[in-house]
Amino acid sequence: MSRVIIIGGMAAGASVAARLRRLRENDEIIILEKTGYISYASCGLPYHIGDVIPEFSTLVQNSPEKLSKLLNIEVNVHQDVVSIERTKKEIQVKDLTRNHTYKLNYDYLVIATGTRVKKLPIEGMNDEDIYYLKDMEDTKRLKEYLSSRKIKSVLMLGAGFIGLEIVENLRHIGIEVSLVEMLPQVYPPFDFEMTNPLVYELIENDVTLYLGDKIASVKKLENSYEFSLNSGKKINAEMLISSVGIVPNSEIAAQCGLQISSRGGVIVSGFMQTNDPFIFAAGDVTDSYDYILKQNFIHPFASPTSKQARIVADRIAGIKSNYFGSMSSYILKLFEFTAGGVGYNEKILLREKIPYRVLYNHQNDHASYYKSPSQIHMKILYSPADKKILGFQAIGKNGVDKRIDAVATLITSGGCITDLSDIEFSYAPPYNSVRDPLNNLGTMAQNVEEGRVS
Repeated sequence: MSRVIIIGGMAAGASVAARLRRLRENDEIIILEKTGYISYASCGLPYHIGDVIPEFSTLVQNSPEKLSKLLNIEVNVHQDVVSIERTKKEIQVKDLTRNHTYKLNYDYLVIATGTRVKKLPIEGMNDEDIYYLKDMEDTKRLKEYLSSRKIKSVLMLGAGFIGLEIVENLRHIGIEVSLVEMLPQVYPPFDFEMTNPLVYELIENDVTLYLGDKIASVKKLENSYEFSLNSGKKINAEMLISSVGIVPNSEIAAQCGLQISSRGGVIVSGFMQTNDPFIFAAGDVTDSYDYILKQNFIHPFASPTSKQARIVADRIAGIKSNYFGSMSSYILKLFEFTAGGVGYNEKILLREKIPYRVLYNHQNDHASYYKSPSQIHMKILYSPADKKILGFQAIGKNGVDKRIDAVATLITSGGCITDLSDIEFSYAPPYNSVRDPLNNLGTMAQNVEEGRVS
């Protein structure tokens, strides 16, 4: 019988525990979680703010008591692991409720500490006056403030995934939103030219945009704040919500000598093992293999987390599973539009010095003679050498998700861009054209590679 201690009780940690219990009934499995919640639907938090998910309790997938009873796992919340002594296979834990420390020995240790929000210093505001949306505590605090103060105007800082989802949900409940983004575009996973529909959709929904700008200083007024931007523009709003990115919670791993990448993630092998054979890591805290880039990278998405957790449990149980890697599939709903993709944009490929070619296709999501067709705008990047797909971006009102998943499936199977022309998509006028937009991207690539067009 082994003692397995898991630091972190969110998606990665809880999944490791559940899988491991199914594989090994007699192991002692202990989850230590710093917050008061485990295994909740973090991707649903913005939708609770906008009352799309009205009940807070529905976000909780498992309570500590439920998971403990169901799977015979010891689940302890409000426990902060403050140090790891690898030579002794021992951790030191601070009980935040009782305010005392204690030590635990382990046979295997799993680091599933996830990420934390980036916090930017803003002149004129204390951190406690800035609101974030990372966990359940953040959600309760933000929701309560919006409701109790009857907030009518918000400055949203950051136009990435979470920032845009918060913006949409604030508009759902009638709050005026000013959106400030330091980059010259919204939605950083996309290349600049692909973001235009999102910009128009934000404007159409009465969101005031300030792109390529930053908050320079803040002045507290009687019932609001005056935000001065670098551009000289001023915004009056009752509160500030910040969502300018996340960083891996890898400090505890770094302190004990585990290898950390330049991106801040815990470096793991294909076994999800660190440079210590008795310590594994899974989820957003890791720097793991990327199937497209052929190197390690940060993948802060739910799907890789689930797969990594399974590999960790398998390896501890003696099953020789390997992590295939991630390719960064992503998707966003913004009002009437869906925007997402798989792989990487031009900025990342240029930074990594990876050669690529680009093709675009703008085509209706289904037969043009059937009611309410709408365009899907697509961009695909591929390698000139082996024709492997390096990145795909798509935006439209319907059918975007299935095209992303089709490209992801092709990448996973080892196919190349010209193989898109051979995929037999399901067809009926309400759902597709005779030739799917991806079929046409494939034939466009064939024409380019065979020299028929340049």
